[in-house]
Amino acid sequence: NPEVNYVKRVIGLPGEAVEIRGTRVFVNERELPEHRLYVQNPRFDAEDSALQIVREEPSPEGARYRVYWESYHAERGGVDFPSGGRYAVGRPFLIPEHAYFVMGDNRDDSEDSRFWGTVPREYIVGRALVVYWSYDERAAAAHGGNLLLRILRHTRWKRVGTLIR
Repeated sequence: NPEVNYVKRVIGLPGEAVEIRGTRVFVNERELPEHRLYVQNPRFDAEDSALQIVREEPSPEGARYRVYWESYHAERGGVDFPSGGRYAVGRPFLIPEHAYFVMGDNRDDSEDSRFWGTVPREYIVGRALVVYWSYDERAAAAHGGNLLLRILRHTRWKRVGTLIR
């Protein structure tokens, strides 16, 4: 929908081939890395928010990590797109001229070019520069209760206003 602005990462350029195999993404047969930490029994309350790391995948020095808790990731076992995911899922997809393949940062749970197809160049309006709000929706859902309190407690305040590299 060209009337709605989205923030997605461009992962494929015109003429490139994108393929998604489970949770792995390949562009021109080369895997795009996603570095993860796996944790067990996450707690979302303010009293004890420590996460126990159970496995860490190798990563270049200084890389940021995406955190997954073991029970969540193990249950998923990969991405399943029963009604969507027509583009690049399980087979290479050649990106047409003047179009781009975009993907959300949460690649295991994102609606993006796998569902809508490629994005025409004229629909790309800019580049994300700053995090204006970061909210932990899963933690908030686990708590329920008052909406205003959930917003205040589960906004990632340290990320708000940070520049995007």
